[in-house]
Amino acid sequence: MSWGNKILRALLAGASTYLITYYLPSLVMPEEIPGPLSSVVWSFSAICIFFAVAGELARGTVGEHVLDVIRGFTMIFYFSYTTGWGELVIPLPTEVGCMRVIVDMMPFFLAVVLISLVDIARSLLQVVEHVMEREEKPRRPPPWEIWERRLRARERRRG
Repeated sequence: MSWGNKILRALLAGASTYLITYYLPSLVMPEEIPGPLSSVVWSFSAICIFFAVAGELARGTVGEHVLDVIRGFTMIFYFSYTTGWGELVIPLPTEVGCMRVIVDMMPFFLAVVLISLVDIARSLLQVVEHVMEREEKPRRPPPWEIWERRLRARERRRG
């Protein structure tokens, strides 16, 4: 695949990821949602866009699978950080003060961790498969070996 096609696919992947992870949630969520929650959505969207674009640019290489492993660990860290290891606290301003809404996110957090761990294991197996396929293909000899073979062939013809 040419670099032009890869870049076009990466731009399309980034744009569609932006629409799905940031634009649509910003349309659905009301304006009253406080700043900390909107920063969570923004940072999640930025992470997803980065991995979508980088994954498209690295498609067909070992780097694609390495990025998948890194994405899995990043999602585990991100969701553990944002949910406070299973507890999400949302401050809501009211007329008399600030009310804190505490949401138990442990089932969601455990599901994300489990899915990410399965994704990491799958990606590691794909790295091994990719490396094994490369080893099975006949490799092209380096240029100096080709030159040496040509020189030997010329010497045999002359001598």
